Amino acid sequence: MSVRVAVLILSAVLLPGTFGCSGAEFGESAALPQGKHASLTDEFAAGRPLALPADMPLNLYDSQRRATAAGRAESSAAPEGRAACRVSADGVGTAAAEFQLGHVLDNRGQGPLKVTARFAVDYACRVEADPDDRSKPDDKLGLRLFIRDSNRRVLQGMMLTEVGQATGPREWSGRESHALDVVLEPGLAYYFVLAGKASVTGTEVSTASAEIDVRSFALELVPRE
Repeated sequence: MSVRVAVLILSAVLLPGTFGCSGAEFGESAALPQGKHASLTDEFAAGRPLALPADMPLNLYDSQRRATAAGRAESSAAPEGRAACRVSADGVGTAAAEFQLGHVLDNRGQGPLKVTARFAVDYACRVEADPDDRSKPDDKLGLRLFIRDSNRRVLQGMMLTEVGQATGPREWSGRESHALDVVLEPGLAYYFVLAGKASVTGTEVSTASAEIDVRSFALELVPRE
């Protein structure tokens, strides 16, 4: 039995039948009804930082999953800042799971606001990887941060982890902090998102499994001059 995990690149095209839309990276299709958006407060506009989920629970916590035949998929996301996705295929079949975790804010003020978004992520990943089986589609696993507006323009983005081919089971973890600058224009909503995705394919001669566990996710928005 063997599996193969291919190198992830930020511009990778999603496998047919997995999540996301053509031409977009995973997680970018996340949407939140207008009535659930949060509004930037007067205190924030006056210079007070906004910490999430410390000051208020995250309002974007979505998960999806899909599996066929011998495939199995699980995913979850919680407003306290936790999320996970797990996929496996113990025979012929496919499995894909995805989550989006973050916050959606409207700038309902009269002018633009300069903001530094500080992300802190604590995560663990695992894959079963053996490069011998080259008869099946590549398996994929990825975890990324991005900021986009309600016009679906991605303003900032970065991959937190990407997997190369490996032999045997592999586990790793990370605690990362990143600061991304952005300008929030009035009249638009802004999505601050951590997105995770894993997809695998099993065949008659190979099995596959992968998982991402986000143990904590925090976001601090700091006004800039």
